[in-house]
Amino acid sequence: MAGAGDRLHAGAVEDFLTRDERVVLHSGEHEILVLAAAGRIFAVGNRCTHMPMQLRQGIVNHDSGELFCNVHMGGFSLATGAATTLPCELPLPVYRVEIDDADVYVRVPSAPAPRTAPHRDVT
Repeated sequence: MAGAGDRLHAGAVEDFLTRDERVVLHSGEHEILVLAAAGRIFAVGNRCTHMPMQLRQGIVNHDSGELFCNVHMGGFSLATGAATTLPCELPLPVYRVEIDDADVYVRVPSAPAPRTAPHRDVT
């Protein structure tokens, strides 16, 4: 596992654009989903903000550039991370994607990852 503040290699551009590749990267507390929609490559948090379910198996709307959680169908903008449909209200973290030659890299900030879903102590 890489440390925070890294530039992580995600794979080849061609794999994302032609094979619908989805890769999950880890760096410190960051869990990052890298995927393509409408000819662009995006990197967002891999956990739904409604409930911390993985988004890797989510449904991509290539026309709108949205990712929908496959559990409760809450939606997010891949470009901004904004929640677009209920039950999601909190945005996803968005990470900078860099293309270097034919490879995709994701820049991870050194700050801790934001919490995605409300956490409650059970007593």
